[in-house]
Amino acid sequence: MAKAKMPWSIKGVSTEARDAAKEAAAAAGMTIGAWLDQTILGASIGQLADTQGDRIAASARAAESLPEDPVIDAIQRLAAKVAATEQRTAEITAPLRILVEQLTHRVEEMENQVHPAIHAANRR
Repeated sequence: MAKAKMPWSIKGVSTEARDAAKEAAAAAGMTIGAWLDQTILGASIGQLADTQGDRIAASARAAESLPEDPVIDAIQRLAAKVAATEQRTAEITAPLRILVEQLTHRVEEMENQVHPAIHAANRR
């Protein structure tokens, strides 16, 4: 189901930033909304990966202070593998998530164009 189209404003965004977004979207052949979706999702996914990397490093530092024990060592190795897998998964799926968001946006735009035409045809 398509989301209702509503104007969206963000307070505190400079005119220069708005103009830069318009130019970048036009250069990419995208609407401003699609370009912002891609840019924001890309940045947030990058920050998520950075946060996960920080968490992995903190876990490694904490693990160094634990006493040596084969069970603890095995758990630490497993935890490190899980954390690394989570980070790789986030990095690998980031482009797919952006593409899905772009496709969703395009479908919503097409639906918004088709609905008025259907209403006009039904009124005849």
